[in-house]
Amino acid sequence: MATAIETARQQAAQLWDVPLADVLATDLSADFFWADEHTIVHVARFDDSGRHDLVIAITKDGDSLIFGDPDDLSMINRFFDRENIALPEGLPVHRFATAIRSFLAGPRGLVGSTTFFDGMAIPRIERWLEAPGDEDLFRRHCRDPLLEVRPDHWQLEFFFFTEHGGIELWRVTGRPDSIGDATVSDAVPAGTFRFPWVD
Repeated sequence: MATAIETARQQAAQLWDVPLADVLATDLSADFFWADEHTIVHVARFDDSGRHDLVIAITKDGDSLIFGDPDDLSMINRFFDRENIALPEGLPVHRFATAIRSFLAGPRGLVGSTTFFDGMAIPRIERWLEAPGDEDLFRRHCRDPLLEVRPDHWQLEFFFFTEHGGIELWRVTGRPDSIGDATVSDAVPAGTFRFPWVD
């Protein structure tokens, strides 16, 4: 039986109609250690138009869920159902936000949080800043994800620092045990900050 990495690469190559050798894959199990029923794999390829990313969740029996269309929430809902995770409070809010962004738009970046900001020593934060006055803007977006839960619906709002030096604002809503809508907008334009880990 093929490994999860091999399965994900084969599926991505078929979906993108490219040779298998053109598809790179990374096992994200360490980031999604809480996922008991799936191995989470990030696949990527490069061409003249840039980088293309997908996240694929592979079950132990080789079944897979392919994420990547932010308008199709059926796969992400199926994933949480298979993992037996009650939404929205079945995961700590930061992990929930990370999963949503990773599955719908790729994992390259970081969810803003006070812990993220507090972990930055002065020399490390300067790696992110394009201009000295940007620290206040950076700090304002290191807000913890906000989850508001009512009996019949919930809303999650969080900032995401992208690999392109911008910040996205995500708003996700749903009813108990399902995600109904996920929207993303630019809170801060790309190029405002540097992303220290761009390869």
